[in-house]
Amino acid sequence: MKRISFAKRRKEISGYCILSCDGMNRKLLVILMISVLVLSACRSGKKAEQPLAPIGMEQYAPGKYFSPQEGDSLMVDLVTYIGVKPGGATSQTRFEPRFRTYYTQQAKQFKMLFLHKSEEALYYYYLLRPARDLKGDRRGVGGRFRMEDGRIECFEELFNTPAGDEESLGHIGESLFPELVKEGNADRFLGNNQYIEWPDERLKYDKELHEWRYDVQ
Repeated sequence: MKRISFAKRRKEISGYCILSCDGMNRKLLVILMISVLVLSACRSGKKAEQPLAPIGMEQYAPGKYFSPQEGDSLMVDLVTYIGVKPGGATSQTRFEPRFRTYYTQQAKQFKMLFLHKSEEALYYYYLLRPARDLKGDRRGVGGRFRMEDGRIECFEELFNTPAGDEESLGHIGESLFPELVKEGNADRFLGNNQYIEWPDERLKYDKELHEWRYDVQ
């Protein structure tokens, strides 16, 4: 029987241990890399679902007052006032339940940026609506309303911004909205077309019809 020297056997065992340890280290490294990638993906997903408000505007985050589901329902209610009326609807009949599905679909094109509830239970809002303009496909809208038994009351649009992209309109809102909350209006910016396109000398808001018109006194 062939004998293997002790020194040779020890060398073989040492070599096996080195290979085994290297294999384990590689496996641990792969597991660690996968864990980091999964964790990063999860964090990225959370940020996409719950975007942070701009610095200095955190107190106006819409989620402060309404859950995502409540916010969606509120937006549909707001679009009933702000959006394009469906065919066959009038200023009086557009609030009827038969048009709810129409406004639900239209609401997907709107986005609430800032919301604030005053001590007098008056809500101030700043949202983005669709626009057809060479300058951009969005327009900022600011105004106020009250909530009574889950329904919007005393709704009013106070201003519409020029058309633009979401980023530029967000910056405009950062200037207009604190003023709206503080003063109850943004009159200081009237006449500055970089911030407010209407109301102007001709186009005014009709509080009864909830429309912008040229015949309002």
